[in-house]
Amino acid sequence: MTSDSETHSSDDVALVRHAVVAAYGINVIDVREVVRGVNRTFFISESGDWTYYLRLYRTHGRSDDEIESELRLLERVEQDEVLGVSIARPTLDGSRSFRVALSDSVMRRAALFDGAVGRPLRMTEDDLEVAAQALRRLHDQPSLKDCAPRRQIADIREADRTLTRLAGRFTYAGRAVAAARERWERLVATGCSLSRMPFGFCHGDYRVANMRIDGSRITLFDFDDSGCGPQWFDLATIGWWLEIDGRCDAASLWRAFVWAYLPELHGSQDFHRAISRLILLNEINSIRFLLHYCALDDDLWRDVVRRLDELSLRAVSGQLGINRGPVGA
Repeated sequence: MTSDSETHSSDDVALVRHAVVAAYGINVIDVREVVRGVNRTFFISESGDWTYYLRLYRTHGRSDDEIESELRLLERVEQDEVLGVSIARPTLDGSRSFRVALSDSVMRRAALFDGAVGRPLRMTEDDLEVAAQALRRLHDQPSLKDCAPRRQIADIREADRTLTRLAGRFTYAGRAVAAARERWERLVATGCSLSRMPFGFCHGDYRVANMRIDGSRITLFDFDDSGCGPQWFDLATIGWWLEIDGRCDAASLWRAFVWAYLPELHGSQDFHRAISRLILLNEINSIRFLLHYCALDDDLWRDVVRRLDELSLRAVSGQLGINRGPVGA
């Protein structure tokens, strides 16, 4: 017996096939949904072994102007032997995106990207070193600030609103939120304000799932959260993922990543203190996403609150996984 979700998925595949043929005029051979989340993604292949990914952007929280700005930005990134980006293909009428409705009858903005060359990254020193070099190339393009989406990366006021919303929604979150705020202030008191960090264009969600590696070249995608702000935030995103994965080798992986990005950061106490703050900010940003877009049961929300409490404590006490061993090792 076929479930409603399976029927909708099958209907959506047919609708995507029809929409892509109409918008791009390509000979579609296969369509498969590979991400069924807030932003839905479909794998598409055509004759000649060409592969694409169709991105259907979320239905709220993203304006058409924001999406157009992000797609336009990708065309401005200087690509080379170290850094590549996936760029949206133009439709038959020359547009970067188009609108499509699937079985839920909700109209979404969609864009078609060439499949990124290479394999998924692994959390190894070698792969993270290549990722760091690509990130440095991205950060070293000051012209991207002028065409970046008008989104503030590492927005402290938005983080505060997120904590307020979390505490207001769940009574059991009050203590953890109060502790996280107090620990944040203690981190601020150690110095290195966000305004003193290198400022420029940021990817906004720099994690291994958003890139592919081919030899010494990284191809980036998913610039949904890009904007301008302290560029160390992108490094801290890698640190945050290492932290929440609970890896025993987090410190050695982190050292390899930072060394490949900029060796002198290893001996910088300002950088060391700033990263602790920015990892905590990544955690709060993840909670904001969950509050806005996800429906979790109560047990999962309790896990979210518990992790906020534990991570904020590790951040303020210098016990993050990336801090194991000498800072300058």
